[in-house]
Amino acid sequence: MIVTPTCTREEKECAVKAVQDRRGGYRSLWATVDAVAKEIGCTPQTVLKWTKGQLGARVGTTRPERAPTPT
Repeated sequence: MIVTPTCTREEKECAVKAVQDRRGGYRSLWATVDAVAKEIGCTPQTVLKWTKGQLGARVGTTRPERAPTPT
């Protein structure tokens, strides 16, 4: 079975840009991806795949960049 893409390259790029632009407003990358995915009617896994494909493997924050967890 051949699956044809339902989103254009421009739509994918727009979704990735939305993730980048909104990243600071959410607690995690996944929360950002989930919100964008719901808006465009797509699965979060797909938007995350596009984001990682566009930005490379390093799209989240590294441990030193994260705010310390309260103890």
